[in-house]
Amino acid sequence: MGKENHLLEFCVENFKRFKKLAVRDIGQFNLILGDNNAGKTSLLEALLFNPDLTTFSDHLLAVLRHKNVGGDYKEGHFSFFMNRDEVLESADMYRDPRWKFELQTRDSSQKNSIKNFVLGLNHAGALYYDDSCSEDSLLVNSVTKKERANAHLLPLIPFSVSYGMDLSDMYSKYYVRDRPAKRRLLQALSTFIPDIEEIEVDTAITDYPVLVIARNNQRSSIPLVSYGDGTIKLFRILMYLLCFRGNRLMIDEIDTGVHHSHKKDFWRIILQVALENEVQLFMTTHDKECLHYFNKVLQEENMKQYQERARAIMLVENFKTKDINAITSKFFELEYAIEVGNEIR
Repeated sequence: MGKENHLLEFCVENFKRFKKLAVRDIGQFNLILGDNNAGKTSLLEALLFNPDLTTFSDHLLAVLRHKNVGGDYKEGHFSFFMNRDEVLESADMYRDPRWKFELQTRDSSQKNSIKNFVLGLNHAGALYYDDSCSEDSLLVNSVTKKERANAHLLPLIPFSVSYGMDLSDMYSKYYVRDRPAKRRLLQALSTFIPDIEEIEVDTAITDYPVLVIARNNQRSSIPLVSYGDGTIKLFRILMYLLCFRGNRLMIDEIDTGVHHSHKKDFWRIILQVALENEVQLFMTTHDKECLHYFNKVLQEENMKQYQERARAIMLVENFKTKDINAITSKFFELEYAIEVGNEIR
């Protein structure tokens, strides 16, 4: 895996559940496992980090809106993502609470590159770099620039998101005029929607554009929203994979809504499209069956090239310290993890 934006290692300090978490030996396709409250979703949110604080702030605010915590920016919103111990410790030491991020990637010459970032959260609720950077020049004023949040598509698909108007916008932007991309999309969806012929944007059904599916031997098209959750979820993921070509994408509870009879096809499609678009995936699940099908698809003859890119990342709580550790398994270790029955619920 040689994309410059793909992570090889990721470390974060003081972010939500994590006092300090280090994820090593990251692949292109990373399935994140762990018990309830182990921090699976928190890890996805930490991976939203962007060195551009405007973008990172917008992403965090978008997460809060998905959780119905957002709305207009208010002082203290970003503290939702701060580790509670760090908040108390910083108050005792009369300093701002801090996050630390360490990202290891490959540069254009294929050499490993490590970058460290230390972010402070000031009394006004704004983020800034507090190491060798000017606080004044890097403060993020989300009060006056909150409109930017809508300009940055969040590279995270929350588990609760289903059909939305944004799908029509993405389809119109990335597929309507790209006939080869549209053909590949139709082929990918054909497993879930047999005899699919065309995807259209209909403006006559409602006051806003609606995606409809035309199938062979059917006189009328059917709105995409009428299909099952698994089909809509696959459609959304395929949209995002094109939007985030060459970057990373996070998906929470990736298999939710997908019937077990379609899970192998589901995995096969996602991995193939992600590889084609050079997208690095971080995906969570509560379901051991999801890991089973992930492993089975990778064993298929035409999928063996994906094996070296696949990882399972288990988040485990230390019984004594309550800290979370990340244990990364490569493909050849997945079968053992399934056989010994590691708890991932």
